[in-house]
Amino acid sequence: MDLSRNSITILDSETFYNNVGLIWLSLAKNSITDIHTSTFQNSIKLYYVDISGNKIISLPAELFKNCVEIEVIRLEENRITDLHPSTFYNNRRLNYLNLSGNKIISIELETFDQNRELQWLYLERNSISDISRSIFRNNSRLCHLDISRYEITLINPDTFIHNKKLTFLYLRVNKITEISNSSFRRLEQLEELDLSNNNISNRPARLTR
Repeated sequence: MDLSRNSITILDSETFYNNVGLIWLSLAKNSITDIHTSTFQNSIKLYYVDISGNKIISLPAELFKNCVEIEVIRLEENRITDLHPSTFYNNRRLNYLNLSGNKIISIELETFDQNRELQWLYLERNSISDISRSIFRNNSRLCHLDISRYEITLINPDTFIHNKKLTFLYLRVNKITEISNSSFRRLEQLEELDLSNNNISNRPARLTR
């Protein structure tokens, strides 16, 4: 179902109540500000949802609770400030998540714990200043991670220790001043690493060519 580029402002509990067979939904580029916690309560077959380019400030913690088949969630270019740690708890098949271009100031340690199939994660252009050393601990399949344009000052040596399949890692336009020699020690499949436009003063031996 494609409802993109309209003038929708609110999604209530009845909006998709009878669409139990819905598998693909785009609500991109509307003017949505509010989403009821039960909007997708019957969307048990939904595997793709795009709510990008709206004006959403917060997401109900149980919005995607019944979307057990969902694989793609696009929430980029909204105004989300808070992300409840259980928002994606039941989305065990999720492999693509885009939260870029929001106003998120922090992400709790357990936010992605149940998303073990996650491969593509976009978090760039938010207001986060610190990335927990274990935030990606259960995302061993993660291959593409973008945390550019944050306020990050430090990359902990253990931040990516559980992400051996990372192929693309983007950390550009942050405020990183120093990188440990062991920051990327487990990333044997890494093909592209972007640390441009930071304030790095040292050159880790293992990154020197």
